[in-house]
Amino acid sequence: MKKNILFALISVLFLGSCISTKYISVDVYQPAKVTLSPEIVNIAIVDNCPTFVDNSKTSLTSNNIEHLSVDTAKCVFIDSLVSNLNREKFFGDVIAYPYSRDCELNNDNLLLLSPSKIKEIAREVDVDAIVTLDNFFISGKLYNVSDPFINVVANEMALGMIIKLSIYSADGTELSEPILLNDTLYWSELFSDYPYFQSLPSFKEATQQISTMAAETLVKEFVPYWETQTRYYFADSKTDKLVQSYKWEEVQKIWKAKFNEEKRAAKKACLAHNIALSYECLGNLDEAIIWIDKANELLPSTKAEIIKTQVSLYDTILKNRSTDIEKLKDQIGSVGFSESNDL
Repeated sequence: MKKNILFALISVLFLGSCISTKYISVDVYQPAKVTLSPEIVNIAIVDNCPTFVDNSKTSLTSNNIEHLSVDTAKCVFIDSLVSNLNREKFFGDVIAYPYSRDCELNNDNLLLLSPSKIKEIAREVDVDAIVTLDNFFISGKLYNVSDPFINVVANEMALGMIIKLSIYSADGTELSEPILLNDTLYWSELFSDYPYFQSLPSFKEATQQISTMAAETLVKEFVPYWETQTRYYFADSKTDKLVQSYKWEEVQKIWKAKFNEEKRAAKKACLAHNIALSYECLGNLDEAIIWIDKANELLPSTKAEIIKTQVSLYDTILKNRSTDIEKLKDQIGSVGFSESNDL
C-alpha cells in the first residue's frame, strides 16, 4: 500500500481495557464516476453554451446577487479540463472543439446538440466520444461586514457556479446521465488596526480561479483517482509498532495467533477486524471480506456497542470497495487494475 499512512492523534479507550482504537489515513484508488467503454480513446470537448459579451470587469453590487456569464472564464474552464484530462493519460487525446452557438441567455436556449451534429463533429476531428458543455453559469454576491467592538471591517465575495456536461458516443448516443456541478467559492477581505490584511481578488481573477477548480473537480467524473480515506484498527502496545512500520504480514500472523487463542467474543471480533484490515492493506480484498464477516458473526455474543458500530462501519467500507473494484476493472481492465492498485 502507499507508504504515506498517517497515524491520528486520537485514541479511544473502550471497555476499560488497555486496547484502544487508532485512526489511520490510506490512499485508495477510486473508480471514475462515469464508466466509458474501452473503445473510447479520443474525446472532443465541445462548447455548446450561448456566446456572450465578456463582462469580466464587472463589479459586484454590495448585498445583491448578480448573474454573470463570463466567456473568458468558460474558456479557462474548457482549457483546464482538456489539460487535466490529457495529463492523466487515461484517454488517448482530448481536444477542445471550437464550436460556438450565438444566442441570448434564457432557459429555452439551453439546447442539446442533435445526434447529426455530434456525428458531424466526431467525423471531422476523428474522435470516439463528444463531451458537450451545455451550461456554464456564474452568480456573484458581495457582502459587507463590520464589527465596531474589535474595529474590523470585512468584505466577502461569493461566486456560485453551475455546470452541465453531456457525454455522447461518435454516433450521437448519450452514454450517461448528464454531469452536473453546483458549487460556491468564497473570498474575504479584512481591514483592521492589526497588521493582518487580506484583499479580495479581482472579479476576473475570481472567475478564473473557480473555473480552474471546477475543471480539476470534474476530472474525477472521467478518470479513476486516488482518494485519502480513514481506517481504524484496534491497537495494543505489542503490535502497534508493527502497524506503524507497515509490517502487515508480520502483524497479521500475531493477530491470527491471538484470534485462535482468545475465548472472549469481543476481543475475537476486534482481532478479526484487524486481520481484515491487514488483508485490505496487502491488496487481498476477498480475504478481508471473509475476516470482517467473521467479526460480524461474533458481534451477537458481545454487548460492546462501540465494537459493533466500528465493525459494521468497516464491513460497509469493504463491501463498497468490492463494488468499486469491479467498476475499476471495467474502466481499466483486470491487468491494469492489478498494476495500478496499491490498496
